[in-house]
Amino acid sequence: MKINLNNKSFNYIAVYMTLFYAFVTRSILATLVFRNVAMNLVVYGIIYIGLTYAFLNSFDRSHGHLYAPRGLFTIILLAIIMFYEMGVSDSLSSVRYYAIALLLPFAMLPEMKDSKNGSIAFAIIGVFFSFGCFFNYFFLPLYRALVKPLFSAVALESINATEKMRGTANYVAGFTSQVGYTSFFIIVCIGAVFCFRKTVFKRASYPLLLFMVGGLLLTGKRGPIAFFVAAIMLVYFMEGYGREKLYRVFKIAGLLVAMFMALAFLAKFTGSDGIKKIYETFQELITSGSVDDAGRTQLHEQAIRYFIANPILGIGWTNFMKMFTLRNTHVHCIYLQLLCETGLVGFIAFVGFFAKRFVATLKQAQMVNRTGNAMDASWIRFSLYVQAYFLMYGITGNPLYDVEETILYFFAIGISYLPLIGNKQGD
Repeated sequence: MKINLNNKSFNYIAVYMTLFYAFVTRSILATLVFRNVAMNLVVYGIIYIGLTYAFLNSFDRSHGHLYAPRGLFTIILLAIIMFYEMGVSDSLSSVRYYAIALLLPFAMLPEMKDSKNGSIAFAIIGVFFSFGCFFNYFFLPLYRALVKPLFSAVALESINATEKMRGTANYVAGFTSQVGYTSFFIIVCIGAVFCFRKTVFKRASYPLLLFMVGGLLLTGKRGPIAFFVAAIMLVYFMEGYGREKLYRVFKIAGLLVAMFMALAFLAKFTGSDGIKKIYETFQELITSGSVDDAGRTQLHEQAIRYFIANPILGIGWTNFMKMFTLRNTHVHCIYLQLLCETGLVGFIAFVGFFAKRFVATLKQAQMVNRTGNAMDASWIRFSLYVQAYFLMYGITGNPLYDVEETILYFFAIGISYLPLIGNKQGD
């Protein structure tokens, strides 16, 4: 028996509104959705009412005992560390954003894996952001006249600052204020189409994937694209069973060669600076094994200095950017940033959580090959894909410090907590 009324509509509202919030806040739609205080209160009110109800309803009371939902105590530990460190850095206002991400896994229902609507929604979102990249690249004057005025003043300031830094106005961010957000959103949506290509999209998956990959290439984000390829290959390998996995290793090797040749062709004949940078990055990785970035090396060295000075509890959440005013940016490595801002206590808790959930999801991905439920398998692989990409991108990026990206990660975590079809446990 549930503690509260067994009304699952609150869970659906909470999950879909939270995902809507994650994709909208950095896009051209933000000025329409969050145009005044009243609209802000409505959106946050709906999300928090739904998430709070779903959280309370996730507890079970059976035979006189109260059973906590899976993952409760681990996520509570993360919340305590995160909110304490926010207090240290005087950034408690961020609690209202991160609380959404931390509550999201408890709103997930097993029934959600039976629906095709979620995967279709991801495909629509991916097409939307990819179209923005093509429109930005091929119709720049129209983009400046029609799209840029739709951004908020803060977003425009970010766009203009980046254009000035790069020395060009040909800034292919499409319908968000930064290429980092655009590439992250498109990559997540590509993963959804890829993981559901056999169960939902079928033949439509090919044009969808081509269109979205094209939009992604236009962002010119080298690191994220490399990690995206690795995440896709991991999922493709995990789809195999038994001897087929060996065959897939050779298929992956052949596909990587074909992709490199295609990049070389596109870099030569399109003249796109973004695609050239991506090709040069892969070429550098192949020939020398590394791509040096002196700017990020400076950030990493400074993060280590802060950690040595404050090894146990760190300097406070996002305090690196406030203290290291020379660069005024994050560390561009979530692991080093956790180490310097939350100390050994926070680093062990967060990295332990990341590793535990990833390994558990990896095991689930192996198990679903034997369950026979295709939709279940698609959702688990999507969860594995998002987690893999988030954790790899965290090596060179800041996904944990962009709450929209953190929300999508915890959505994947919520999927991993759900029981497999025919199993009583999610692990």
